[in-house]
Amino acid sequence: MIAASNAARLEETKGRGKVLIIDDDEAILKLLNLRLRTEGFDTRLAVDAKSAFDCACEYHPNIILLDIAMPEETGADFLNKMQSLEITKDIPVIIITAYPSQKKFVEGYPNVKEFFVKPFELPKLITKIGDVIAESGK
Repeated sequence: MIAASNAARLEETKGRGKVLIIDDDEAILKLLNLRLRTEGFDTRLAVDAKSAFDCACEYHPNIILLDIAMPEETGADFLNKMQSLEITKDIPVIIITAYPSQKKFVEGYPNVKEFFVKPFELPKLITKIGDVIAESGK
């Protein structure tokens, strides 16, 4: 009975959207990847801004989950690059960071839809991801 209800839930959430997750913390990547796939999202992972930008251009995600504090190029650098290209500038972004003070660095970006501070409540994040995808009509 439980297996049947889980299978029905997975079927009903299948194809909820494509999510690019960008974070240099592999534990966060694994957690989000597992949970979002279970919820019916297709995911791609990136550990740095450079590989993430290439992936965003090729994968065309419906939404991006972005850490701000990363080595080499920061999340803000990534957002600047996104804004410079027609193919990426309208992709919605949810910021996920351990540093609440970083909110001021991303407030002016029109595609930043939400700001979550680690540790975050996973159910709220998943709901917000679905809401943002639905609002963007993708």
